[in-house]
Amino acid sequence: MAFGGGFELMRDGDKEGLWKLMESGIRVLAYAQHVPWLASVLHELPGMGQTSQTLIEFARAQSVARIKRGESITGKDLSTYLLDEGNPNPKPLDYGIYGSDALLAVVAGSDTAATAMCCAFFYLLRDKSYFTRLREEIDVRFPLGEDKRPHDDVSQLATLPLLNAVINETLRLQPPVPTAIQRAPERGSGGVIVGSVFVPEETGVHIPPYAIHRDERYFSPDPDRFWPDRWLTEKGTVLEQAAFIPFSTGPMNCVGKSLAQMELRAVIASLVQRFDMSFKDGWDQSKWEGDLEDYFVFSKGQLPVILNPRT
Repeated sequence: MAFGGGFELMRDGDKEGLWKLMESGIRVLAYAQHVPWLASVLHELPGMGQTSQTLIEFARAQSVARIKRGESITGKDLSTYLLDEGNPNPKPLDYGIYGSDALLAVVAGSDTAATAMCCAFFYLLRDKSYFTRLREEIDVRFPLGEDKRPHDDVSQLATLPLLNAVINETLRLQPPVPTAIQRAPERGSGGVIVGSVFVPEETGVHIPPYAIHRDERYFSPDPDRFWPDRWLTEKGTVLEQAAFIPFSTGPMNCVGKSLAQMELRAVIASLVQRFDMSFKDGWDQSKWEGDLEDYFVFSKGQLPVILNPRT
């Protein structure tokens, strides 16, 4: 979707260790985001520097290969627009910016969706009543025994109230990018006033979705509780849509928002309909949320789930 082809990890397995590389490399980049001058130090440390540099080089190699392929790919991908392909007068290519976008596409386009799906199934299996209700909703729209499966019609999935409520509630409690990216007034701007606070130029500011999503002023009652019904009824609830920002907001929001929502709906609906699921016997459910760590994107532990074909 970004470079005109896939990595085929589901088919071939992760022979090159790309997933581990991504999880390790993003940690170094997360530290550097908050303390930029620390990047040069971390790059010199055994292991840490090599890992992050390998991740950067991997993303750069993907971008270079995509540039060479040009418009020979089938259909359009993210790079089609980043490279301004099809424009008779394309903008001059900034290789540095495209390389940075390539790195962001690798990380944000894979790990975030996986985290959201894992969190959704954790909550659905912890509270099986929602799993049962969601399956019933899907079966009504896509009856068992018919050729049409949920992933065959993503436009229909977008109209399923409980499915979307489950996804929204998951993203509210565990936004895959929990702290978000810093923003800063540009040099020479003189700074800006946000509300009643003056922010000097080049001063980084975070607007953390994780904290905002659990603020009872915007989501109540029980802002820390998984309760998809809050998205389905207005009675006795506070639901401030403007405070729901798992994909950021404004003109710089996530470019993959619509794609991510479509992917989440299709995968969750298909698996819920086709499989009976349960946690592995003896697994400590408290470990899942406790093992989530913020390194720009969530780093997650294991989610041992037993799947059996639905009978």
